[in-house]
Amino acid sequence: MSTLLHPAWMFVGAQVFSPEISLHLTGTEVPCLESNNFLLIAPLFSPPGPHMQARREFSNCTLIYPACNARMHHVMNNWISAVFSPTGGCSAIATAIAGARMGKRIDLCAPVEPLEVPAWVPVLAVVPVYGGRVPAVAIQRLRALRGQGGPAIAVVVYGNRAYEDALLELKTTLTESGFAVVAAAAFIAEHSIIRSIAPGRPDAADLARCVEFGAAVESKLAQDTPGTVEVPGNADYRPLPQMPATPLVTDACGGCGMCARKCPVGAIPLSNPRSTDAGKCILCMRCVAICPRKARVLPPPMVQAFTARLTAIASEPKLPELFI
Repeated sequence: MSTLLHPAWMFVGAQVFSPEISLHLTGTEVPCLESNNFLLIAPLFSPPGPHMQARREFSNCTLIYPACNARMHHVMNNWISAVFSPTGGCSAIATAIAGARMGKRIDLCAPVEPLEVPAWVPVLAVVPVYGGRVPAVAIQRLRALRGQGGPAIAVVVYGNRAYEDALLELKTTLTESGFAVVAAAAFIAEHSIIRSIAPGRPDAADLARCVEFGAAVESKLAQDTPGTVEVPGNADYRPLPQMPATPLVTDACGGCGMCARKCPVGAIPLSNPRSTDAGKCILCMRCVAICPRKARVLPPPMVQAFTARLTAIASEPKLPELFI
């Protein structure tokens, strides 16, 4: 018996055949080709389910849906990206890493509905580093994703000072949620508070490195059993940083409420967008970045103190660190 795959999937043989019938499985109309004496393997991107095999007999033709081949699924364009990106740096890096592999994108800046992730779908988690830690709200929302032993890629983005325990914290969270972390990385973006630190990053070189990293991860996922990675960090995480201040609102504020609607932690009441709840604010700088009138600013004494400190310890450009 010859083995053929439909040209829409991969054509690996040569034989005359013609479409005569279709099979409806899992909501997808799948063309079947009937001819004399050949075997048709159905596409791996639409399996009946993990660890399941379905077959359908026709005259002189057998259609087989193989048991879910996770290795083949990983290299398809179906990555889930879960990203916490208040000011855009993490989003740019996630987009560059995933490239054409990007499937569903989950915004961790908003509440996340529970999601069971099939074992053949990789998850790319990209979060910022605040004071050496992952923002608690990002961890909380990421936990809404529940894995079934499938692969995850852990990426932290920091403002050129240090990422400290953040990458280990992210990896541990993904592992506890049922994923196998097969790759990890730490990239650099322009500091969200002091823009003169790592200005313009991620730059072209950073984004090129992201593309290389994504390709390396794809190659690893094509292995039969891609192993997990070890990352630096202290399991006894440093304390979450206390916010020294909240953004001020100037007279330029028009009360549009955009900051309130977009605040990841609901620290700005829509009924009074000129105020900020200091107990909720994580100083993510989204309200400052998106205000159409530039009416939200940091207190000048805080900016001066942060600038002096970071200039002394974070001026030398750092390079991305990859763990594959």
